[in-house]
Amino acid sequence: MDRPAYNRSAWPFLVARGRHRGYRTLLAPDFLLADGDYGVLDDSVTPGRVPEQVQVVPVVTRSGRHLTVVHTTHQVTAADVDEAPRDEFGRPLRLMYGFVCEEGRFAAPDPADLDACRATALAAYRRFLGDEEGFTVEPGRQFALRSPVTSRGTGTTDTIGTTNTTGTTRTTDTTGTTGQRRRVKGSSGASVPSRTGCLIRVAILVLIGVLVYVLATQCPPPPPNKCTPVSVLEPCHPYVDEPSGSSPR
Repeated sequence: MDRPAYNRSAWPFLVARGRHRGYRTLLAPDFLLADGDYGVLDDSVTPGRVPEQVQVVPVVTRSGRHLTVVHTTHQVTAADVDEAPRDEFGRPLRLMYGFVCEEGRFAAPDPADLDACRATALAAYRRFLGDEEGFTVEPGRQFALRSPVTSRGTGTTDTIGTTNTTGTTRTTDTTGTTGQRRRVKGSSGASVPSRTGCLIRVAILVLIGVLVYVLATQCPPPPPNKCTPVSVLEPCHPYVDEPSGSSPR
């Protein structure tokens, strides 16, 4: 059963690309950085199709730690950086920032939490643009979370609400694309063996068919029928076959 939990802790993070370098994690929770597990952010955070729309993604680290990642996509403006907010190919720069907390459900993340993360992310991003080659991932410090969170119960499948800056809520079923990142506890895996069994049966039938075809094409043809030749007796000519010198009858 879900139990309410308020004022939990969270850690800011940032995934972005620079003018010359591709997308990478630039700011990560200090505990993920210490464990070397911050790569989970690269794998789970993708640019949103709608700018500033919030996405909530459950993830599992390599060490088996269950976390919830709340993030949004921000297109960099001239006010955010000192130079033009574009890369060397003229493409607009985008930030994917937000916070990480222990596994939980969000009805609607508090905009104040994301505002605080954006300020921290922009500061780290400016330092990254100043030295893209030498920049190393910075640790994100823990802060008090304002968003109401409920702990996720075991063995259940639920929906995750996401909200954009206008306050509109969008619901995403965890059994869809997002929910496929983590197997629901207690779910049955019987469908996998049955599918495997069907594939094995089909492979056996195909193999039998191939063997029958090979044997049929490689068998020698039957020997031709050996018929006994029949001698043809030519009729004797009366004037040729009679002995010479005999008198006619």
